[in-house]
Amino acid sequence: VRLHYNVDRARLSVRELTLLRIINLNAATTGLPDDKGYTWKLAAGYRDQSLESYDSGSLYIDGYIGKGIAFSPSFAVYGALAASLTSKNDFGGNLAIGPEIGGVAHVTTHFATSISLGHLRFANDTDTYRNVLTFEQRYTNNSRADFRTAVRYAGATEFAASFSYYF
Repeated sequence: VRLHYNVDRARLSVRELTLLRIINLNAATTGLPDDKGYTWKLAAGYRDQSLESYDSGSLYIDGYIGKGIAFSPSFAVYGALAASLTSKNDFGGNLAIGPEIGGVAHVTTHFATSISLGHLRFANDTDTYRNVLTFEQRYTNNSRADFRTAVRYAGATEFAASFSYYF
C-alpha cells in the first residue's frame, strides 16, 4: 500500500494498492536446456493513473517480457516489451504498450539500487504516450522487511520513502 498526503488539500489518499508484484530478471544462466534468460514482470492492483491527479484511480495489470543479462553477480540489465492495462482511460486508452529498459546493482550486502525507463503508447491512440522512470534504492537486506527511497516520473515527479513488511 502506498499512501500519499497532499499538504495543499490536507488529505491522505491511497496512491497504490498492489495485490501482486512479481519481477523475475532471470539474468543468470543455469545451464539447463530450456533456460533462455527471459525476464518478466506481472503486477496487479489499484493505483492513480497519474502522479499529477489524486482522483484518477483505476484497477491495473502491468507486465513485461524481455531478455535479462548479468554482467556480474551484483549487476544485471534487461530490455523488455511492456504493457499496461487499466480499467479507466483518462489518458488516451485502456491498453498501453512499449519498450522498457532497466538495471539492478547490489552495491553492498545492505544497499541495492535499480532503475527502469519506459515509453508506453496507447494502442487505440498511438499519438498519446507516457514516459515513465523509476529510480529506487533499498537500504536493508532482510527477508521480512525493508526500507526504500524512490524517485518516480510519470508526467510529474514523486519522491518517496517507504517501509515494507513481507508476510
